[in-house]
Amino acid sequence: MNKYGLNKKYEEIKDGEKIKFCYLKMPNPIHDKVIACIQELPPEFKLNDYIDYELQFVKGYLDPINVILNAVGWEHEKTNTLEDFFA
Repeated sequence: MNKYGLNKKYEEIKDGEKIKFCYLKMPNPIHDKVIACIQELPPEFKLNDYIDYELQFVKGYLDPINVILNAVGWEHEKTNTLEDFFA
C-alpha cells in the first residue's frame, strides 16, 4: 500500500484482525502466491487477472466439504468402478 500511496484510502491490516485473501497465479506483479486484505482487493493493485479462481474454490470450498464427505463415505465427484460396468 505504501508503494501505491493508498495508506489513507485503505486501512492496513493489524494484529488479530479478520482478513480475506486471494490465491494468485504465478508469475504476477507482486511475486507472491497469496494476497490478503480487510474488505476487498484494491483495484489499484491490478491483480484481478492473476486471481486463481480454481485454487480458491478448492481451498475455500472443496477441501472443507471433503472432510465431511469422507466421514460419511461420500465423494464430491462421481466415480465409475468395475462393478458399475457389469451392472
